Amino acid sequence: MPHPPERPRTRPRLRRACLVAVLVAALGLAGCAGEESQDEGAGSPTDRGAPPTETTAEAWDDQEDVAEQCLSDTPAAATIRPATLRGPGMDLRAAAVLPPRSSGAAVVMLPQAGSPGLCGWLPYAATLTARGIASLSIDPCGSGASACDDDRAAAVADQVDLAARWLRREAGARTVVVLGASMGGSLAVRATAQGAAVDAWVDLSGPSAWDGVHLLGLAPRLTTPGLVARARRDGASSEFRAARELAARAGARFLALRDGHGWDLVLTLEGAQTTTGRVVADFIATTRPGSRS
Repeated sequence: MPHPPERPRTRPRLRRACLVAVLVAALGLAGCAGEESQDEGAGSPTDRGAPPTETTAEAWDDQEDVAEQCLSDTPAAATIRPATLRGPGMDLRAAAVLPPRSSGAAVVMLPQAGSPGLCGWLPYAATLTARGIASLSIDPCGSGASACDDDRAAAVADQVDLAARWLRREAGARTVVVLGASMGGSLAVRATAQGAAVDAWVDLSGPSAWDGVHLLGLAPRLTTPGLVARARRDGASSEFRAARELAARAGARFLALRDGHGWDLVLTLEGAQTTTGRVVADFIATTRPGSRS
């Protein structure tokens, strides 16, 4: 069944207003301080060298907060750790699904556009724990409760780097793969081409162009192992051909599927991994450190 193209959303520049009012009843006077901007700079690729700090957002403190937001997408038996990652000009909401024993493999998950946001990846993330894979699902700039300066939304690599460093620091990850569905698939390709510190990338049903950026033009910069999956019946036939060509130009593996879209490719309705879901899990689990150039 064809899926309509998703449209990117933007979030206004972060502002912190400091308003101090002093009311004096007898004199009827009021004092007011001016607005102070929290713009931390344009955030060129050099900003990725500075370690991010993790902050706790309001009502995003524990697993119950994730359950309240994600509802039926919250895995019943999984260790979920909410986090808010802060970098120059960006504040990203995230949720980690951590295995009892880590294999050292980890994945940054980028969502489809729409209301599920980071929640949509949690069921699949829970299935990966059986392989010892740690997952961190994030809402990128302009999605969910994440907020970024206008000029930081296009810096996808910086957003993925915040998550990758969190996984290496907090989950002991030795390899990190960036995985995206639909909009997130296109963002995964863009992040890798921008030089994100990941060892491999996966694009599930990513549109051939997103926010004015054509993925085929990025292929020469995709020097790490990759995996592209696209269904023939998913949208225009030109999108299937573009996905296949992207994989060919980037030297990535290509999965030609019959139907399905985005994260629906990896799980059945009952929550079990599909054949594609197992292929993606194997790809994440077998990625070797140092694959990135």
